[in-house]
Amino acid sequence: MFVFFLTDIFFFGVLTLLILYSLYVYKTDDIRLTWVKVFSRKSGIISSLVLILFLLITAIDSIHFKKRSNNAQTSEVISLLDYLMEPIYINYEKSYSAPFSSYLYSKETVINKEGKEERVFSPLKYKGDLKNNVSNRLLNVILVFIKAFFISILIISMILLSYLYFVSRLKLGSIINIKFTSNEKVFFVTLNIIIFLLSFLYLLSLDYYILGTDKIGLDVFYKSIKSVRTGIIIGTLTTIVMLPFAIFLGIAAGYLGGLFDDLIQYLYTTINSIPSVLLVASAILMLQVYMSNNPGEFQSIYERADLRLFFLCLILGLTSWTGLCRLLRAESLKLKSVEYIKAAEIFGLKRISIIVITIQMKK
Repeated sequence: MFVFFLTDIFFFGVLTLLILYSLYVYKTDDIRLTWVKVFSRKSGIISSLVLILFLLITAIDSIHFKKRSNNAQTSEVISLLDYLMEPIYINYEKSYSAPFSSYLYSKETVINKEGKEERVFSPLKYKGDLKNNVSNRLLNVILVFIKAFFISILIISMILLSYLYFVSRLKLGSIINIKFTSNEKVFFVTLNIIIFLLSFLYLLSLDYYILGTDKIGLDVFYKSIKSVRTGIIIGTLTTIVMLPFAIFLGIAAGYLGGLFDDLIQYLYTTINSIPSVLLVASAILMLQVYMSNNPGEFQSIYERADLRLFFLCLILGLTSWTGLCRLLRAESLKLKSVEYIKAAEIFGLKRISIIVITIQMKK
């Protein structure tokens, strides 16, 4: 059974808006030409592929469902990413271990064959050279490298053939006569590197803790992949909450002036005077008290953790709009004396319409 958290609904809503905006850009000539200039650069192509990879990881990690445990009486909430990476994180070690190590980081007291206590580095239970058929670590890494290389070549070959077939049907020509542009070469080379790295790291993490383990013995590489969703959620939600306050209040304060300007300045000066860390901590503490007093509203610890993350993003957004607001206010003070603003006022355009048009120009 699927489970929908607040951050899941928010992310897929933003993803839907992003797809609709892409369709709008495709139908609008002037905006499409602007984005074509962005993607005509090699840095733009590479950055876009990396961003798409992060969004794909976030989307997979935002599909949550309940999974029955072994006793079939209880269930836990996991994401699709957890399900796909289950061979990596399903087993826990005792404590810390170094990257690619076969032993724990700290010594333990054990009883040796002679019946005496001895301090040794205990071997890892589930991964490392001691658990592989190949005893030589370097040889095992080379074998995994070769396997990942052939997997990436196979996948990119299928993608290339599909692309060539599509282009040949579109241009009504032969596949042999199609030549790749420099941007297309950058795109496919970058895509091949990404596929190879993903394959190599995944296969290697089945045999080793490539980034070691943490205090409770969990694979740090798995936690690093899971942190992608947290970063995307915090960045996008905080920005979406912050932008309306910053853009509208900043431009309105600079353009309208007077009492409204004084109120906006007093508001963001007061917010800036409060330490952001204390404000966030107090807000999270209030949320924690509310959850403690109303435990029936939350079915699992996963809902509580997701609500904390969602509330944290809201607080960060409400406290981080002041800097941009001040900048836009100063810019509006400069622009309100420009000729086209004066002309719009003479022709009887309403102030709210001028502000909206100015916001669209800023975008």
